[in-house]
Order: sequence, then structure tokens, then C-alpha cells
Amino acid sequence: MHKIRCKVKHRFLIFILLYISLVSFEVNAQITVRNTDLPSIGQNYTIITYAVPPNIKIKPGDFFTKNIDFSLFKRVKSDTIRYLSAPKTRYGKQFPTSTIAAISTAQQITYYKTDSNSVMETGIIGDFMNIGKPVLISFEKPIRKYKLPLKYKDYLRDTSENKLVTPYFIIPGIDSIRADVTIIKETVIDSFGTVITPYKVFETLREKETVLIIVAGYKFSMFGWTPAPEY
Repeated sequence: MHKIRCKVKHRFLIFILLYISLVSFEVNAQITVRNTDLPSIGQNYTIITYAVPPNIKIKPGDFFTKNIDFSLFKRVKSDTIRYLSAPKTRYGKQFPTSTIAAISTAQQITYYKTDSNSVMETGIIGDFMNIGKPVLISFEKPIRKYKLPLKYKDYLRDTSENKLVTPYFIIPGIDSIRADVTIIKETVIDSFGTVITPYKVFETLREKETVLIIVAGYKFSMFGWTPAPEY
């Protein structure tokens, strides 16, 4: 699944999910996104999911080749991401180099280190082991998310390999579980244009991001470390 993210200047963010092939085209863009256009501490970003009414015919290539009026679409749901100072969050001490945390839920948090030249992803919290509890992963090698300023045709691919060991006493005889987690992120700014929303008209860059998370689980018992595909 590819997640198509529109990075919008003037501190606004829209997410569009497309599950069909994208149409590419050649244009000359002047839009750039700098550090000052990215989320800052204390801001909340709203992610809105829209549905296209049956009477409106639209193709993937129409996004950013035409002015798209989102006010005509049906609003399905919305979610909020809060941006807080990383050291002041509950798990901040586990990510000492981070400057900002993006909080989606209590069990889904992403930590970043930002400066004028780049945005680095330093760690994540989520239920990667499917055990109903948040698992903390502090990246041994931070992932470069953006190289700034961001502009049309920018491409970035980065990989981080990490290991996590945690106590686990739910199943008798299992002392600990270990996860070898490989995260591969590929990002391309594949288009630009104008988006009309119910709030305002925005010049935008469209970000296509592919994220691959590979988790290999192991359990420790009297037999030592053995593969645990159930995790």
C-alpha cells in the first residue's frame, strides 16, 4: 500500500489514500517546503479522509494537474496528531536526541530530531509485536525522513535495523521476547499543484511514501532464543 501525503505550506496537512496506479507528468515546479513550514511544538494537525461522490468523476492524474475542490467531497472521518516537546513526553528520556514528538494515540508515537537541513526519525512506539501493549524502539541509526528544503522530484530512501528485548511473563516458561525490526522508508515528491479545501486554497507538494516494517520475533526460554513466528 502506498500512502500519498500532500505536504502543504501554511501549516496545513491533507492525506489522500489512493490504491491505484499514479499518472506521472512532467512540469516545472517552484514550490518548496522549508523547516519553518513543518509542524512545530504545540501545534495540532488534522488528517481528514474524504470520499468522492459518485457524480464526480476524478482520476489519480487529476490531483495536482487540476484544481481539486475538496469542499465538494464527503468528509468520512478525521484524526488529530499532536506535536509536543519530546523531552516532556512520557517516554522522552528514552529518546534523548529527539526534539519533537508526533502523538497519534497513547500507543502510537513517533519521535523526530529536526534542524534547518533535515528531519530525522529517531524512534517509534507502537504495538509491533501484537501483544496489546506499546513497544518502544529507539533507532540505533535514525532514519532521514526529509532533506530540506523539500521540492518537486526529491527522492529519499533510508533503512534502519534495530533490536528490542523486553520481559514477557504472560506465557509460562517464556522469560523474554526479542524483536529484530528493519524499517525501510522510501519517499518521493512526485507532484505539485493547488488544492482547494473548505478552509483555504493551498499551494502543495505531494509526497508518496512507502514504508516497509519487517519484524522477526524470538522468545527466550530454557532452550535459549528460538524463533517465535506467533509474534
